[in-house]
Amino acid sequence: RFKKLDLKIADVENNLHSTVDFVESIDTLTREKFRTFTTGVLRRNPFVLAVQWLPRVSGGERDRFESRLRQSGLEGFEIKELGEDGGLRPAESRDVYFPVQFVEPLDVPGNEQTLGFDQASKSDRRETMLQASREKRAAGTLSTFFLRARDLDNENRYHSEDQAILLFEAAQRQESPGSVEGVDGYVSLAIPDEEFLSNTLLPSERDRGSL
Repeated sequence: RFKKLDLKIADVENNLHSTVDFVESIDTLTREKFRTFTTGVLRRNPFVLAVQWLPRVSGGERDRFESRLRQSGLEGFEIKELGEDGGLRPAESRDVYFPVQFVEPLDVPGNEQTLGFDQASKSDRRETMLQASREKRAAGTLSTFFLRARDLDNENRYHSEDQAILLFEAAQRQESPGSVEGVDGYVSLAIPDEEFLSNTLLPSERDRGSL
């Protein structure tokens, strides 16, 4: 069981790294280019919930970034964070944001809801992203809350028991590799933890309800 789990994690990390290599090789990353490349990643890893691109957006660039995304067809796009009541709200002013600009598969219910969400607004994710940048490799959170549209209640608040493992790897400029200043953004893979683990178990283990 554990050998199979290690192999699955290695496979996911390899696909994350290949996506980062792709992002770094593209002069202008578009939604279409991101979708085309990640189609293969999702086909090879059907348990992956989402592949996301999180560009670095400085506080001074925020208004222009949001305006550009709205003009591209994302009506009402804004950088968001979770409020204390569980609802989404415009993100507070910060020096830098890492919002979800692209997510695939976009047509899965719930994924579109993550567009604009600042992954660095959650402290556990921010620390994991910084670790990925410092160590120049993929880093993952423990099980953490993941936005899903199906979890919205009647007051548009999130009350979810769904947990996900989030893996982050930094896309970095060559002049300052390994530093936070050199980060252009992050690629993230979201994996529902119970589904991920069940995919690594033998059928006999699943039948016994070992999870």
